[in-house]
Amino acid sequence: MDIPEEDRIAFEAEPNNNWREANPLEIGRTVYGNNDDTDYLNNEDENPVKGFANGLDNKRRDRPGLDWFKIEVEEEVPFLVLFELDVLDRDVSVNLRTYVENKAGDGVELFLDGKDPMEIVHDREPERYSKAISRILKKGTYYLQVNGNHPRYILRSKIYDIPPFQSPEKAVQLGAHYIMNVGDAWVAQVPREGNIYRRIENLHDSTLRCTACHPSIFSTEAVLTSQKAGYPIEAKSQFRYVVDRIYNGPTPLYGPFEVNWQRYIAIPMQSQGKHGLILKDFEKYVSEKETPLFERYAPFLKHAWTGMDELHPDEANGVVPADSNVGFSVRDWLVLT
Repeated sequence: MDIPEEDRIAFEAEPNNNWREANPLEIGRTVYGNNDDTDYLNNEDENPVKGFANGLDNKRRDRPGLDWFKIEVEEEVPFLVLFELDVLDRDVSVNLRTYVENKAGDGVELFLDGKDPMEIVHDREPERYSKAISRILKKGTYYLQVNGNHPRYILRSKIYDIPPFQSPEKAVQLGAHYIMNVGDAWVAQVPREGNIYRRIENLHDSTLRCTACHPSIFSTEAVLTSQKAGYPIEAKSQFRYVVDRIYNGPTPLYGPFEVNWQRYIAIPMQSQGKHGLILKDFEKYVSEKETPLFERYAPFLKHAWTGMDELHPDEANGVVPADSNVGFSVRDWLVLT
């Protein structure tokens, strides 16, 4: 395929398996890439070691399956960048890392300025990857390592001012984009120690269905709230994936009650109300199409609230920000009505 010179920067190209051969990257321009230079089913280069956070044990930085990009920044004023990967499936984990050249000039070292504390706080993965990262860049040269692990990936990046902001509009725009990236990245790692790095390994149904409670709720609620206020959805594919995951969560509960549940969740009344309301708002404000799938949430809540004459206590499961009993009771009521 003949690609015009000015458009070649939008396509990842080999050789770029090490930092010295990195492709140029223009921040803000979408890049279409692939990792088909490694084995699809049994990628033996992916060998995570339990206990090493952020993959710091992996010293092989020039292996097949890694794509490197070079970022030249001319601006003197620092700025924030959100990097994110999109892939066609979630079979295996993907990862992004940033580096700078070391003082000796004979290698690279991790660059973590602007790193979000939630970047690798997922759920019991052997090696903690993340498909979305944030970094603060200023004048200099940086290297982005993409471990796409898929035949096709899309690499996106977007520049923001560094918070805090005087403008509430800027805060909402960045906040909604960021939290949706974080929620999606958490689920992409397949929680409950369910993620794999080679496709020949088995995935467990419970971990594939797991909606991660808080990561899926906080992220989609924030995006829906901002969208209802007129803000566009920046992380569109991430938002849609997590919403689809919520749709696919409930399954029939054993017994005579004809209700559905999410067997991997220990707070069923809370999650049924929150997830149910997310789907109700999604169908009303985004898809503008009602589906019978939303109705799977109400029967459980109806049985659970029958005969109750007082509210449950406030949320006390150690997850912040904690929700009040009024908060999740109102959500349950909105789903039931």
